[in-house]
Amino acid sequence: MSGRILVMRALGGLGDVLTAVPALKRLRHAHPEAEITYLGLEQVRPVVARYAELIDAFLPFPGFPGIVEQPFAIDRLSAFLAERAAAPRIDLAIQMHGSGSVSSVFTALFGAARFAGYHVPGLWAPEGSSPFPDHLREADRWLALVERLGCTEGDAAPEFPLATADRAAPDALGLGRHYALIHPGASDPRRRWPPDRFAAVADMLARAGHAIVLTGTANEAAVVEAVAGSMAAPAANLCGGTTLGEMAGLVAGAALVVTNDTGTAHLAEAFATPSVTIFIASDPARWGAADRLRHVAVGRGVPDVPIGAPPHDIAPSLPRFEQVMAAATSLMELA
Repeated sequence: MSGRILVMRALGGLGDVLTAVPALKRLRHAHPEAEITYLGLEQVRPVVARYAELIDAFLPFPGFPGIVEQPFAIDRLSAFLAERAAAPRIDLAIQMHGSGSVSSVFTALFGAARFAGYHVPGLWAPEGSSPFPDHLREADRWLALVERLGCTEGDAAPEFPLATADRAAPDALGLGRHYALIHPGASDPRRRWPPDRFAAVADMLARAGHAIVLTGTANEAAVVEAVAGSMAAPAANLCGGTTLGEMAGLVAGAALVVTNDTGTAHLAEAFATPSVTIFIASDPARWGAADRLRHVAVGRGVPDVPIGAPPHDIAPSLPRFEQVMAAATSLMELA
């Protein structure tokens, strides 16, 4: 196909983009001449921009009733739809947002020649959709979707492009070659392991010979400072002091990453950096890495409820320090 392809994924996290990359790589391999547009939240535009070989254009999501990631305003949606009605027709619209209960309705409004996506059994299903496979990992769901479109060949490994300056970040920040990166934050506070436990893990890694690097966004400064304040060993606190590219370069150069379930875990998978991901309030079966030997998931988390199943009563729970330290030790031995 050499026409226009639209990919709808209006989710706002770094990991939300990275888990779509394997499917996007297969899509581009199958359609090297197509113009592929990513329709998403404005906050992920800088992330999507790094994938210039996969994505040709970015279209901001206007908001739609029932899609909670963006506040809905009828005037904004009306203007968006009027603008799209005057644009050239989309040849293929792919809904990569979720189960399709609402997102497929929005994607169908583009009036594309073909549609691909998932639907919830019993709800409206556009032609070209299939039942939502809630048993698959997040990345595997979208790989399975593009495979239905015939995109079965080409590399499908996780990836995050780095500029030369990004790769040089550890040296530019004065770090050595044997450091452990500790990332105690997460955008959802329910996913954060306690700072004193991160500090205990960091101290153990320091005694094992690692320099310790603490990272986080500016909004997570208090959490990172609590970790640093609870540590006996010295640490380089880089919270709020790195760009996205520098952060990625730090993950790529680390000997080990210990993190909550957040974008840092997906960066570690993209660079094959040994990592421990702590699951508290999210589902490791959905969000964990494919390679569970190099990227160890610790904690049962909270399993997703399959579509049509009754809700469970599993509450978030904190993995023990010993569990996290055992996983970190196993990765050091593996290295």
